[in-house]
Amino acid sequence: MFVLNGKLITAAVSETILNGVTRDTIITLAKDKGIEVEERKITVAEILKGAEDGTLTEAFAVGTAATVTQIGEIGFGDQLFKLSDSSTRTISTGLAKDLNEIRNGLAIDRFGWNWIV
Repeated sequence: MFVLNGKLITAAVSETILNGVTRDTIITLAKDKGIEVEERKITVAEILKGAEDGTLTEAFAVGTAATVTQIGEIGFGDQLFKLSDSSTRTISTGLAKDLNEIRNGLAIDRFGWNWIV
């Protein structure tokens, strides 16, 4: 997932992008917080341009094992783009915090995700 121009951008579900629970959860939490979410094709050129001009502020992976994992650098060919440090990655860190608080019972689960066993 990427934060580009303040929007959360993620590839649409396809044969290579799984419709996973964690992915769906992060998208749901983002929309609930009023963050604009776009599920669409993302080009390498678009990401490189955003990294060059500073409009790409965050990149992170989501998944069952990873939950939310920050990406600090993006490399392409002989280019290496360093993204903002973790203190300015407010969208991804905020979503990860919200998810963990719900998972650990520290926040109200308004979505009905947790089941008491």
